[in-house]
Amino acid sequence: MTDDWMIGAPCTGNTDLFFDEMSKKKLALARKICGSCAVYNECLEYSLRHRDVGVWAGMTANQRSKLRRSLKIAVVVEEPHA
Repeated sequence: MTDDWMIGAPCTGNTDLFFDEMSKKKLALARKICGSCAVYNECLEYSLRHRDVGVWAGMTANQRSKLRRSLKIAVVVEEPHA
């Protein structure tokens, strides 16, 4: 599944940086890319509604989980996205 906004996102196809094992250096680079991304808001909304692995909207899965709980957002899709 690919939403239209994902097609032009700079992370699309860059699985080694955003979805593989995460080091501090890789996370910092991913966050830098996310920080200037034109589809950041769409990514954040998607990432809070889906329980995917990797970096989405500059946040790790644990960070998104904490934010999801604090905002009381329900996950709508459980299947992984990659």
